[in-house]
Amino acid sequence: MRHHALLKPYHMIMINRIQNCIRNVYLGVLLIFACCVISNAQSVSLSFVDPIEVCADEISLSVTIENDTGSSIDTGNVSIDLSGTDGLTFSGVFTQIAGPTLTNTNDINFAFNDTLFVGDIIEFTADFSLSCEGALDMTPIVRALFDYQVSGVEAQVIQSIQYTIDAPDINITSSSPNGINGVIGFEFEVVNTVENNGTADAENVYYCVADNGNADLLSIEVGGSSIAPSPIMQPGYTCFDLGALIIGGTADVTENWIVTSCVTPEDLFRRASYGCNGDLDCAEKPDSDFPSTVLTLIAPSDPITITTDNTSELFVCGPPDEITITIENSNGDDFIVRNAVAALTLPDGVLIDYNSLMTVSGDPISYDPATDILTIGDLEDGEAVTFTLELSVVCGFTASAVDYTVDVDWDELCEGVNTLATETSSQISVLAAELSILSPLITGNIRPGNIFDAIL
Repeated sequence: MRHHALLKPYHMIMINRIQNCIRNVYLGVLLIFACCVISNAQSVSLSFVDPIEVCADEISLSVTIENDTGSSIDTGNVSIDLSGTDGLTFSGVFTQIAGPTLTNTNDINFAFNDTLFVGDIIEFTADFSLSCEGALDMTPIVRALFDYQVSGVEAQVIQSIQYTIDAPDINITSSSPNGINGVIGFEFEVVNTVENNGTADAENVYYCVADNGNADLLSIEVGGSSIAPSPIMQPGYTCFDLGALIIGGTADVTENWIVTSCVTPEDLFRRASYGCNGDLDCAEKPDSDFPSTVLTLIAPSDPITITTDNTSELFVCGPPDEITITIENSNGDDFIVRNAVAALTLPDGVLIDYNSLMTVSGDPISYDPATDILTIGDLEDGEAVTFTLELSVVCGFTASAVDYTVDVDWDELCEGVNTLATETSSQISVLAAELSILSPLITGNIRPGNIFDAIL
């Protein structure tokens, strides 16, 4: 019993020593943990404009770092990580507001070598711009990394901030007409409405029209004024800078075209977007998002109608008599017949006095004595020109009747389509010379019905 009584205090002493050892180890771990926590207890705050507009300049990021470590910080470096963003670029401008002097060491890294005492702060702003690429970034994140040393021990604190992006949304909401019927030389217009349905104003709206193998774009107009093409182009397009367009704003754009070929008609395509810094199209929408115009290019085969109105007879060696010719563009499709010319063909012995040419209706007709060509010019659909000429028969002519042919030629309306109209007049009787022996005494032609009246 004595042996056990002496043994019991020894066991208790050992147990107490073990418990004290464990307690000391536990406290040591707590102290180590507390030391680590304190050494990284930096307060880093970021402030960014939110939302940010695409194509915006001078976007300011505010960075504030407070020394909460409980120890002075010997050196440090602040870097801004943009790997989680698209299109965000540092402008090179930063402004320090407080703290040890920062040096912009490389791109967007800012270092200091002076002591940052406990409770002191570093505060600065850095300016950025957002290019077109940012328009497609759905979850942009900016991170700030603060690397520093306390008593030679390195540590790092990372803070991040997410922001949203506002952008214009440029659409062509209407286009009229949807289709065009035309021929070579046909001029037409297409009116399109451009609208900004986005969440930001657009500083520069670009309107681009695709090159076309069947028609040339003559000009575009906004508000009745023509706009010159932009020096910035996209391959295969002619682009125009429409200027700014506010949220909800619209602009009516009129395209002026002329058809140049009917071969394998292509639709007319256009697109509209916004851009900046040399980029015309931030949104990069597919062509199918924009309206097109269908070209139907089929020319009428016989657009010209020729009508002749003649005297019923001519006398051999007699005075001249008048014929009347009408040429009309009657295609019915609103197409202009361009550069029309006419020529008359008569048998030998029948003369035309081109000096007698007189335009009765329509634009004046001109005559080329070197070619005997009558120039008519352009005729709109439904437009006609009427003119007269005088004919006479030379002495010794033996035929009893004559007719003449009127040929009208014009510029082709479509490749391979007829460009010539021909009309042969009705027969004109030719009377013998003996029936016109008194013609020098009479004004006008002598006709069988009025010979005796003339003598009396």
